[in-house]
Amino acid sequence: MNSKIVLIFLTLFLAITAFSQRSKTPGAPAKPLAARFLVQGTYEETYQGTTEKGRAEGKLIIKYEAARWLTISNNEVGNAEFSDLANAPVPFVSGSVSYEGRVKSASGGNSYEAMSSFAGPLSSNDVVLSVPEYTDTGNGFKIRVLINPKLKGKCSLVEVQDGATGTLDGCNNGTYFFTASSPMQIDDNDDPGKTPDSASFGIELDIEPEMGQGPAGDAGVYAWGGAVTTGSKEAGFKIVLDKTKELPSADNRGRTTRKLVFNATIIPGSPEKQ
Repeated sequence: MNSKIVLIFLTLFLAITAFSQRSKTPGAPAKPLAARFLVQGTYEETYQGTTEKGRAEGKLIIKYEAARWLTISNNEVGNAEFSDLANAPVPFVSGSVSYEGRVKSASGGNSYEAMSSFAGPLSSNDVVLSVPEYTDTGNGFKIRVLINPKLKGKCSLVEVQDGATGTLDGCNNGTYFFTASSPMQIDDNDDPGKTPDSASFGIELDIEPEMGQGPAGDAGVYAWGGAVTTGSKEAGFKIVLDKTKELPSADNRGRTTRKLVFNATIIPGSPEKQ
């Protein structure tokens, strides 16, 4: 009798197991997840050198924070793959930008001094984050950050030559010394006493792992190699870079020091829960 009961239960167990296995769809792709992509850090560029008018210096400081939502899934080799999230919340941007440039000289009774000073906040579309992509070697992510600030400020130029003094309020005074991906655009105000001048330009930061020298590597003007990526698709990723470059100017009359601090996280989650 006991043997019959055991046999009945065993038969039912095998039947339920077989049905459960048939109900599962083999090889069904995992449902893409949402993830929040956040970057923050600072970029500083300092120049010291000379021009035909005198000693030159400039300092650009950018403090940035930006976030956007992505879709995260698996590619054909099992690595995390990112794409735009449909109906994602509006990207978040904050930060600030300032620039100070100056050219100055004095000899005998003659002197020359030109300056430019601009500052402003980062907001809205001033910072654009690319979708992270794996490098060809699969050892980390490539990330592009585009920063396009809109600034307000003032400019001046005072030159004393043989007892005569000349002045200029316009901003076309040769005091811009930084590596822009799109050149400085100045909108001189006709009434500088009431409204500041406006300025805009573009900075491109291409973050990537150490990939060697060359057009696609760390020798590129906008490339920053050496970023370290840690984490996983399930727990999220962290990308960090802290690097300084020192470069001669194109005319070899000065040197530029460029420093980038970059921190990024990609954390799985849901926009509704933020």
